[in-house]
Amino acid sequence: MKETTIRNLDDIPVVFDCKKLAEILGVSTFTARTIMHQPGFPVVIAGPRRHRIYKPAFLQWIEEQAKAGIK
Repeated sequence: MKETTIRNLDDIPVVFDCKKLAEILGVSTFTARTIMHQPGFPVVIAGPRRHRIYKPAFLQWIEEQAKAGIK
């Protein structure tokens, strides 16, 4: 796996794509796409095949996952 450029929350862009999600979570792009299609995941559809994630909504989603315990 490629080394991440994400060292802290400030390194996460305000809007990012599947590849960056994979980097942030330390998973493959296939797994990132699977996560993006889960109900409740905060994805914004910016056009055909253009799914983007808004950082504040993503951080809130991560917090909710941590509180609920990832299943």
